[in-house]
Amino acid sequence: MNLCEPVLKTSAEIARLKRPARAVGRVLYELRERVQAGVRISDIADFCEARLRALGVEPAQQGYRGFPGTVSIAIGAIAAHGVPDRSELVGGDILTVDLVAEHDGWYADAAWSYVVEPASAADRNLVTAAWECSLAGVRAARTGGWVNDIGRAVQRRADELGCRVLERLCGHGIGREIHEDPLIRFSGEMDNGVPLVPGMVLTVEPVVTFGSGKIELMEDGFGYVTCDGSPTAQFEHMIALASHATHVISSPDVALHARLAP
Repeated sequence: MNLCEPVLKTSAEIARLKRPARAVGRVLYELRERVQAGVRISDIADFCEARLRALGVEPAQQGYRGFPGTVSIAIGAIAAHGVPDRSELVGGDILTVDLVAEHDGWYADAAWSYVVEPASAADRNLVTAAWECSLAGVRAARTGGWVNDIGRAVQRRADELGCRVLERLCGHGIGREIHEDPLIRFSGEMDNGVPLVPGMVLTVEPVVTFGSGKIELMEDGFGYVTCDGSPTAQFEHMIALASHATHVISSPDVALHARLAP
């Protein structure tokens, strides 16, 4: 796939994308009250799956590139694509829940990180840093700019906060396919000089850590883990570009996007 040719959407198509996008946003918002010590990871996955279906959309992660779970849950040093198991959360855990949903052939993808109390200031700071870096990327995504503006804004904010962005984990276009053009790099070599134009629907999803930022593939062939064992955090937002505005379409109806900070 050539990741330099964006797949543009009409306003009617973006309206159809909003249903699965808002559903994943709503479920991620509802999880804030459920992430507690003693809760099984598998129970969180089951809740997400059931709530997505109750909202009229289908979980769409299972089977994608062979992934075995309906939900991806990454905990601690696992940076992405964690397979849920029956282990229990403990205080200080940082977990990222990544949801993909489909409705009528249109896909949505969003993620949130949560910290399990009791937690240290460093744990909370990492989640806050992930939120700040993701918002920096969203603010940089403006019609008339360039795709690599997003990555540069994320990297600048990460530098200000003293964290590192994991280079190998990228954002992307989304719509009829889970991954579409263009690829969005958040760190390292940002050579994707693709113009930002109306009709683009993108995910802004930097993963950050206070460690080295180096990762490796886990033995299960799906997850990525930090080489030094440092925890990671991530927020993933789905955005749609219009002529004079950028809309965060994965915001749930229950609250304005600006009020959703962890």
